[in-house]
Amino acid sequence: MAEYIDWISLTLLLAVAALVEKTLKRPVLRKGCGLILVVIGPTLLFCATSWIRASQIESLPVIAFVTGIALLIRQAKYRHPHNHPPHPLLRAPTMNLAPDLPEDPVMQQLLQLLHEEIGLPKHKTIRLQTSLNFDLSCDGTEA
Repeated sequence: MAEYIDWISLTLLLAVAALVEKTLKRPVLRKGCGLILVVIGPTLLFCATSWIRASQIESLPVIAFVTGIALLIRQAKYRHPHNHPPHPLLRAPTMNLAPDLPEDPVMQQLLQLLHEEIGLPKHKTIRLQTSLNFDLSCDGTEA
């Protein structure tokens, strides 16, 4: 039974590492825990070698380091822009926006300004080529 202790501890450590990697979904937590594990792995390897050998978990520093790297590398998976709902203006049923209209912050601010100042019409599609004067009938100080 003693010869299986190493394999059992390795399996348990890998299970805990996989559980941590799958459970932490917030990018801030992933980054913090990842940095901590990346530092703890080599620290345990160089400073607590006798303690690790006595407790028969030699793979702990390596698994901690690799788990920390995985948390840091894969944090972008949970930061993907498609996970966030679109800007309220882009969801508004009162607007007809062209499908190729950019969704960057500057365009969202411009649409917000247009919506607040002149109101965006339902019956006209807003495109990059849309003219304030001709297509949206704005003139003078309103434009």
